[in-house]
Amino acid sequence: MGKTDQPFAAVECLNSMRSEGIQPNAVTYTTLFTACRQQPRLVCHLLAHAKDDLVELNTISLTAAINVLGFGELDCIGTLVCLLTYIISK
Repeated sequence: MGKTDQPFAAVECLNSMRSEGIQPNAVTYTTLFTACRQQPRLVCHLLAHAKDDLVELNTISLTAAINVLGFGELDCIGTLVCLLTYIISK
């Protein structure tokens, strides 16, 4: 599997976990954010899923998300909106 397939394989793994009744946690999302380092828009989507899953993201998780969003293709405003949406909705 190439690096470009990693984000999709990671999301597929998350979906498999859910279908098996396994609740994702902060470690799950940290791993997802890292796997999606080339897909900042997907990280925004995953932040929304973390909220829906009632996952309390920790400093490590949020740092992983910020690292992707900070170096991704999103503009500065898009990055701020993505992060603030997650933080405010908690």
